[in-house]
Formats: sequence, structure tokens, C-alpha cells
Amino acid sequence: MAFDKMELRDIEVWDGNFAAAQALRQCKIDVVAAYPITPSTPIVEGYAKFLADGYIEGEFVMVESEHAAMSGCIGAAAAGGRVATATSSQGLALMSETLYQASGMRLPIVLNLVNRALASPLNVNGDHSDMYMVRDSGWIQFDAFSPQEAYDLNLIAFRVAEDHDVRLPAIVNQDGFMTSHTAQGVSPLSDDAAYGFVGEFKPMNDMLDFEHPVTHGVQTEEDWHFEHKARQHNDLMTKVSPKIEEVFAEFEKLSGRKYNQVECYDMDDADVAVFCLGTSVETAREVAREMRTKGIKAGVVGLRVIRPFPFF
Repeated sequence: MAFDKMELRDIEVWDGNFAAAQALRQCKIDVVAAYPITPSTPIVEGYAKFLADGYIEGEFVMVESEHAAMSGCIGAAAAGGRVATATSSQGLALMSETLYQASGMRLPIVLNLVNRALASPLNVNGDHSDMYMVRDSGWIQFDAFSPQEAYDLNLIAFRVAEDHDVRLPAIVNQDGFMTSHTAQGVSPLSDDAAYGFVGEFKPMNDMLDFEHPVTHGVQTEEDWHFEHKARQHNDLMTKVSPKIEEVFAEFEKLSGRKYNQVECYDMDDADVAVFCLGTSVETAREVAREMRTKGIKAGVVGLRVIRPFPFF
């Protein structure tokens, strides 16, 4: 099958964390500020190694907590940089206060969230409680079902988040250990094709331009808070779904991989359906195929975009 200017490399065997780190490398991030936490650590660790080995230019800032990590990202993004980080579970809980600052200030940061259960009891394995905890924080949220999608959705997240009609931060979710530490075949784009797709970062405005000062993140009370936060932010979110569809279509032309905001498998004639997220989508598809061999018309629905929720 031929695609317009398709530039795919050979299939690599990557886990989800390494796939995300490779995507960040190809996007030429200006600043990654991070604090390690299982199972997301290899993403920022991998990026730091790329930087230390001279494969990329940029800044890797090791901070004292996840709260400080997102605070550092906010400062770097406000200064006009392309910025990313990663976290999980309790780290996201500590970071969550600052997520509202990032979305309210319209900073297109990309956060890789490797989903892991929130304590107590302590559990380093995955569920989606951290994802749900910040579902209404004003961030765009994608969900990867596999390492391939963890790679692809990082590239897509930057394109969507940095669009001048959007300018909102984005989260790329992947299942802890089930995706992050499980190796599968991944077909990455070439470095040139990946960066060409994401494009050069163009700041919306220079927040730290002393010749043209602006104010961001100021105090507003009940008379203006709804206008500034709820109405304006909701208006922005209405522009996100069409942009996602546009970027999905462009990525399909480049890579041959088609994405939808809601992925439906064998649903045209299904009598029973499983609605799920993450790695459970691939498992459910296998079970549904087996059920069909036994005469049960089963289908699967996988949610690819969590915020804005695809109501159509």
C-alpha cells in the first residue's frame, strides 16, 4: 500500500516507555523536568540518556518532587519552550495541583501518564484511578492500547496541543507494566518524518517579553471566574475534537496507521459488546473473535480520546 511520502523505519522491539522516550527525542524537546516514579521512570530516564549521549539538544531538569516537575514544565513552557514530562499514580496526585495552572495558562505541555493504582494499599501495577483523578483538569487526554500507540500518540499530542486554535496541554495514557514494560513490534517514523509531522514549535506569545508585558494566572473571584475558566476553557475544548480528527487523518497519510476517537471492532452486527480502555482492548478483541467462532456476535469499543469526551 502506498502512502504520501511515507518514511517508516524497520520494525523495532520496544516497550511503551522506550517508545514514548523515542518520540520525545524525535520531537526535539526544549525542556524535560521530571522526578522518577514507577512505572514511568524509564521514559524520562531514556530521554536523559539520549541527551547525555549527545543525540539531542535541550535541558533535562531533575527536581525534588512531581509537584516541582510540573512547576518546572510550566515555567519552561511560559518562557516559550516545547516541554514534556512523565509520571504515575502518587506522583500525579502530588502534581495535580499544578495541572490546573498549566491548562488555565494554555501551555501545550505533553505529559506521559503511565497508569498505576493509587495507594493505599500500595500497588505499583496498573489501574486507571490516576487517569480518572485528573479527567476534569482541563487537559486533552489520549489513551494508548499498545507500545506502538504510545509512540504515535505522543507525536499526535504535540501536533494537537500546540495548534494555535487549541493551545492546551495533553496527556498520553498507557497502562503501567502491561504497556510500559511489555515489548512489542513498533514501526517508528524516521527522525526527519517525525519532526516534520510535529513541526517546529512556535510559541503563542512571549510571556516573559518585558517589552510587551502580559499577565497570566491572576486572581479572579466569583464575578469573573466562570467567564475565564469555565466558558472560555469550554469554548477551547469544542475546537479540540475537530483538530484531533484532522491530525489523525494527516498521521494516517504519513504512517498508514488509522486512529479514531472511539475505536469500534466488529460492532456492526454485535449482540454483545465490551467497552474498555488500554491494553484490555487488545485482549477483549481476541476474546470477541473467539466468541464469534462459537456463534456469539461480540464486539469491542475502545475509548481513544478521554478528554474532550467524544459525544458524537
